[in-house]
Amino acid sequence: MPIDLPEDTRKVIEEGNKKVKEWVEKNLDWKAEDWPKIPKKEEVKAEVLVESNPILGIEKYLGMHDKDQRIAHFPSLKLTNDSFRTKLYLKFDPSLKEDIIIFGDKFAEGKDLKRFMKIVNFFRELVGIKTKVLIISIHIPKVELPAKAKGLGLSASAGGAAAKALIEAALPEFSNNNRFLNVVARYLSGSATSSAAGGFSVWFSHRGIDSKDCYAVRIDKDVDAKLVVVPIPKAIKTEDAHGSAEKSPWYEHWARNKPENVTKLMEKIKEKDIDSIGKIAELDSLNLFHLLVSGGEFFNWDPFTLDVLRKVVLLRMEKGLKAYCSMDTGPSVAIVTDSKSAEKVKEEIEKFVKESGRDYPIYIADIAGPPRKLDLSEKDEILTPQVKELLRQKGVKIE
Repeated sequence: MPIDLPEDTRKVIEEGNKKVKEWVEKNLDWKAEDWPKIPKKEEVKAEVLVESNPILGIEKYLGMHDKDQRIAHFPSLKLTNDSFRTKLYLKFDPSLKEDIIIFGDKFAEGKDLKRFMKIVNFFRELVGIKTKVLIISIHIPKVELPAKAKGLGLSASAGGAAAKALIEAALPEFSNNNRFLNVVARYLSGSATSSAAGGFSVWFSHRGIDSKDCYAVRIDKDVDAKLVVVPIPKAIKTEDAHGSAEKSPWYEHWARNKPENVTKLMEKIKEKDIDSIGKIAELDSLNLFHLLVSGGEFFNWDPFTLDVLRKVVLLRMEKGLKAYCSMDTGPSVAIVTDSKSAEKVKEEIEKFVKESGRDYPIYIADIAGPPRKLDLSEKDEILTPQVKELLRQKGVKIE
C-alpha cells in the first residue's frame, strides 16, 4: 500500500506544486490547454504507427500517492532523450476477436500485459470503444546493448507511444493536445508524462490533484545538453523501486523538498547552465540510492555503477571535463554533459570500461521531442518473421 504522508508535508507539497505551475506560467508564457470534450465512439477502424523516446530523471520521482491513477506524491522533472526509439503499431479492427499485444517477438503476458492493458482499457472506457485492438511494440536502441540493461526509461517511452497511437487512431483531432496525451500516457507509467511532453519537462503532481491536472509540460529551449550513456545490466524489476523508497526514513524529507528543488532546477534550465543541471542530477541520484537502500528491499546499483561514478568525479577534478552522473532506478549511468565535452567524456569512459574488462557500448544521446506519428510504410521494421508468425497463429495478417 502507498504511504500517506503527514498532513503538513502534503500541504507543503501542494503549495509547492502550485508555485511550480506559476513559475511555468510566468517564465514560459504558458497557459494550460483545455481538456477536450471527448466524443463517444463504440466502433473504431484505424491503424497507426508511432515512435517515442525514453526519459532520464533529473529531479526524480519515486512513490505514488494513487497507484491506480498513477499520481505521484510530488512534482518532478525529467529529460526525454534518444537512447532508444520505441516504435509501436496499433490497429483497431472490428474483425478481431480478442486483444493482441506483442512486445518484441513475444505475446505480452503476466504483469507486463496487465500494465499495458491498463492504458488501453482506460482509453477505451474514456471514449466508449468496444473494438478489439492489435498492438505491436518494439524498443530499438541507438546501439546494440547488453541483455537486461536497466534504468534507461523504457516504460516511459512505451507509455508515450501507446498514448500517441491510441489518440491518433481514435481521436486524431486531439493529437496535438499535450495535456490529453500526457494524462492518457500516465496510465502506463508515471514517467510516460515526460516522454509524452519531450525535452526537459516538469510533471505537476501531488496528493488530491485532479487527474486531468496531473501531467507534464516541456520547459526547455535550445539547451546544449548531451548524455554519455553507460548501459549496465542487472536482473531487477525497476517498478518494484517505488514501494522500497517509500519505506525509507528519509522519504518524507525528500518528498517535502521536491517542489522547491524542481523550481531551482527550472531556473538553471532557463539559464542553460549545464554544470548546475548536472550537479542537481547527480545529487538527486545519490539521494535516490540512499532512499532505496535504506528502504531495505531494493539495491538499484551494480558495483560497476559506483566505479563509473568515481571515474566521472575524477574526470571533473583532474581533467576539468563537464560531466555529472545520473542514475534512475537501475544501475545504468547517464553522464550529463554538453556538445563541447561529450566526445572527450565518451572517449575517457570507453577506455575505462575496456580497462575494467567489460564490453558495454558507450554512446551519446541527444534531447528528444514528444511522440510522433510515422508513415505506415515504415512498419516493416517491426514486422519481423517472428512477429508475422505470431500474427499467423492468431489468424491476423497486416498488409
